[in-house]
Amino acid sequence: MSWRAYPLVGLVGLGLILSCWEAQEDYAAFESARSNLLATWGEQVVVPWYETFVETTQALEQSATALCAEDGSTTLEDVQAAWVTARRPWKQAEVIAFGPYKEEPYRLGPKIDFWPAREDAIEERLAGEQPLTQDLIDGLGVSQIGLPVIEYLLFAPRPTPEEPFARDTRRCAYLIGASRKLHSDAERMLSAWVSDGYLKSFAQAGIETDVFYSSQDALSEVVNRIGFTLENMRHEKLSKAAGVAGQGPPLPETIESRFAAHSI
Repeated sequence: MSWRAYPLVGLVGLGLILSCWEAQEDYAAFESARSNLLATWGEQVVVPWYETFVETTQALEQSATALCAEDGSTTLEDVQAAWVTARRPWKQAEVIAFGPYKEEPYRLGPKIDFWPAREDAIEERLAGEQPLTQDLIDGLGVSQIGLPVIEYLLFAPRPTPEEPFARDTRRCAYLIGASRKLHSDAERMLSAWVSDGYLKSFAQAGIETDVFYSSQDALSEVVNRIGFTLENMRHEKLSKAAGVAGQGPPLPETIESRFAAHSI
């Protein structure tokens, strides 16, 4: 190599070094921006959703208890409205249905919202003779607890609609127990994010936790869930029930919230 080429080689080498340095700085900047975004989502969006869910499920439990006490302070319509209010933040949070929502040891999603309601399972429980204690209800499978079951108890036609709701003691026991269980699961979901550290794992992905390999991994999880939620609405909540887009005959029994008319 001619000595005249040495300065050129040196300049090229210096350029490569500076380029790598800039790339590292760019990566660090992107990583910091993603981490800040995840922290904002977790602290200002996700946690407030679940905090509201805890508050509204507690109000639902209190309303159900008052209705069945038959003290005249609460009507069936009041409890139905409390159910609608409690369900709203939960459905908003569907876009972050990962972590404690679907992973063990929590897997709270199906316990809270296993839809559509399985009428036969609910009616079988109502018609049975086994006392509907809180311990029993806390141990029931996902098809017999959660928002869809409470919806059915509140909105589905009753055998004796002319009688006060509180006179149906088994329905009342089931309603109160299921509402209390729902509130407990709502508290567990919030605790999983805040007290048990999932919020930190999400906001500091790839730094102090191995739940996500990187902030990009956590960000991709959110984006993928948004896409899945939209596809789930199109396929499971609309097409299947309506029998369109090659989904076969209409299946109205698969409508998400057919008793309260609050699907999607």
